[in-house]
Amino acid sequence: MKRRWICTLALCAALLPSTGATLTPSNLGVPADETYVFLQSWGNEIGVFDSPRSIAIGGGRVYVCDAENHRIQVFDMHGVPLVIFGTFGTGDGQFHRPEDIAVDGSGNVYVADTYNQRIQKFTLN
Repeated sequence: MKRRWICTLALCAALLPSTGATLTPSNLGVPADETYVFLQSWGNEIGVFDSPRSIAIGGGRVYVCDAENHRIQVFDMHGVPLVIFGTFGTGDGQFHRPEDIAVDGSGNVYVADTYNQRIQKFTLN
């Protein structure tokens, strides 16, 4: 059985047509033989979010822009938290509302640091 990791109900709900449809795996267009992990907590602890904006998957990891906590959270493919990086600020490795994230084939992580008006590049080992 495959396992698919889905960030939050709110993020998934944004994928649905605005018809008031109920969130189910079938209306997300994913196969029925997969299991799902829905994270429904909000806050600033490890594994919870305050305004997650985007996700990227690369190298067996899931990267989540946790915008209002001004950080990136990294999980394994089963939703287990691995690391958090970033704090509020304008210095290297600091963010002001990161909104988007991408991972390239070499494992470099690119973060759109919105209100600091820059893209930051990270190499995580």
